[in-house]
Amino acid sequence: MASPLLLLLSLLLPAAAFYLCCVRRHTGSAGAVLRRREPGRAEKRGRSPPRDAWAPRLCGSGLRLFVHVANTAFGQICLLPFLIRLNNFSLMRSLDIHEDPTFIPEVAAEVTEEKSEAKSTSDIIEQLVDTRSDSASNGFSFKGIKDYLDCYRSGKLTPSQVATNIIAVLEDCDKSTPPLRAIVQWDREQIMLMAEASTVRYRNKSTLSYLDGIPVCLKEEFKVVPYHHRVGTVYLGTEPETEDATVARKLREAGAIIIGVSNMHELGTGTTGCNPNRYHKIPRNPYKPNHYTGGSSSGSAAAVAAGLCPVAIGTDGGGSVRIPASFCGVVGLKGTFGRISSHGSLPLSYSTVSVGKRTRAPLQGSCCVVFSQGRRSEPTKDLGRKVLFTPCHVFTTDLSFTGPICTSVADAAIVYSILAEPDPLYPYGLKQPKATLSDMCAPDLKGLKLGVDWTFFKACDAEVLSICEKAVEHLRSLGASVVEVSLPEMEEVRVAHVICILSEMRDFLQPDFNKHFHEMNLDTRANLALASQFTALDYITANRQRTRSMRFLQEIFSTVNCILTPAVACTAPRIYESDLLTGSSDSSFTVQSMRFMQLGNFTGIPGLVVPIGYSTAGLPVSFQVMAKWWDEAVLLRIGLKLEQFRHQTKKPSIYYDILA
Repeated sequence: MASPLLLLLSLLLPAAAFYLCCVRRHTGSAGAVLRRREPGRAEKRGRSPPRDAWAPRLCGSGLRLFVHVANTAFGQICLLPFLIRLNNFSLMRSLDIHEDPTFIPEVAAEVTEEKSEAKSTSDIIEQLVDTRSDSASNGFSFKGIKDYLDCYRSGKLTPSQVATNIIAVLEDCDKSTPPLRAIVQWDREQIMLMAEASTVRYRNKSTLSYLDGIPVCLKEEFKVVPYHHRVGTVYLGTEPETEDATVARKLREAGAIIIGVSNMHELGTGTTGCNPNRYHKIPRNPYKPNHYTGGSSSGSAAAVAAGLCPVAIGTDGGGSVRIPASFCGVVGLKGTFGRISSHGSLPLSYSTVSVGKRTRAPLQGSCCVVFSQGRRSEPTKDLGRKVLFTPCHVFTTDLSFTGPICTSVADAAIVYSILAEPDPLYPYGLKQPKATLSDMCAPDLKGLKLGVDWTFFKACDAEVLSICEKAVEHLRSLGASVVEVSLPEMEEVRVAHVICILSEMRDFLQPDFNKHFHEMNLDTRANLALASQFTALDYITANRQRTRSMRFLQEIFSTVNCILTPAVACTAPRIYESDLLTGSSDSSFTVQSMRFMQLGNFTGIPGLVVPIGYSTAGLPVSFQVMAKWWDEAVLLRIGLKLEQFRHQTKKPSIYYDILA
């Protein structure tokens, strides 16, 4: 495979130099013509599907050569600028945007009159626990929270017995061929301590929550005592952690059994889950072990789909919860920006993914814009106004989309209700509205308006499209109105999101890039080399685009309750033998997999992915619902109905029944 790639690169390098010479006069020159964007008005042009990226899939010797050349003077001056232009990542340089930049997509909650709900959140959770949405009578069903609770309450099993089963499975699953590699760190003693404490509580009828005794795992991006906080690398987390991330602490307080920390794409820099380093290796998709799980929360999705635990926690900066959940056929929820605390996760990206406690000196005077869900007013420090423009120490705080990956929508709702609340250690979401599950168990979807941009919706594989179109009709049959909407400037969103996340990751990881360059995976080095091409002007303009995109969404959500899309435009890709040794870099796949994810990360709106079917090859296909800021309840309500669309759940090739 390497020979054609080497030939391709040998042709690409001189072409890059020639191309750059031809176009240099058009970039950054005094006479360059900028395309003006009128404030608050979407660009009027013909609707076309989003652009695909162009770059060869690289692995083995070809990837090694590319990484070497990319980090030379020639690569920085010729090759990478060529790829930047070829993939339209230079788009921001041609735009004249007058809106103020929004660096942090935090949105103030709507001020509405409080109305008493027909059912409390606890009543709704109790109803969810008492009712399964995916009936086991249709064949296989994942073992979820309800199944564990039934065993504990009936006395059929105790948490200690379940923990013993899990330990046996953890020992077995990495001895199999190929190894699952979902959980990369676990401790027998820790698991048994938590399980025995839970067993005593069940015996004394003093359980702490619906998660008491429920096995969970957390992505290695979170600090979890006593594990190493490696974040997918070989050089971080040299000592065991002594302090839990907020989500780990809350899970312990709820009585959950933390079975370990899960695998992830190194530093969260990819969407396949490919991580060939010695501590991690590549996790396998339980449905087809020779296919990827998706990333970067790869091990979390694999653990849930393989039955190791019904609940896992991940982070989502560009679909890193939703992509692996989709590829592994389970449910993934990304809450509103700030809804669930990310304190205690590594600060990789300030505005789209996790920022943790690995701090630098604060950047005084850096700003965040907080939107209201109404008209945007001028920047002000008057706390009584709807829009705040205040100093924000973005380099020292946590900033993230943390979310659960679960066996069902009901399980996701239970975990969400426990984790979603303000955290004094996390500066975002402190004024969030109370998390509710209002109307989640309504018998139908009457009164809901579901928005679909069909041009955008159809930008996926034909097999995925066919299943997702039928899912839309299923929702319509339950009483919802399907309204055609236009999502403006989605190519600008794609490019701006890439600029923001890569620029912020490169900024934070610059010391690592210099000190641990040769310890990083090849694809991580390639991504960070590409990130070095973005300028301060690119970054500011991208955040101006964020302001526009958030305003457009405010207008759209004034007419519809949510936006529907496929979850991922394709099914899980195959793992090649060379990937096991060197990893791989496939920009075309990365762009395709993130296509429907980026809007939610860029603007901070919540999104839920639900499995709705399978490809002819037996790989899961999923559907996504996005709602306005803080309205996760409507996502969960629609998600419950989407689960009814999939008439049968196929059993994964790798599945452990812990309760058997």
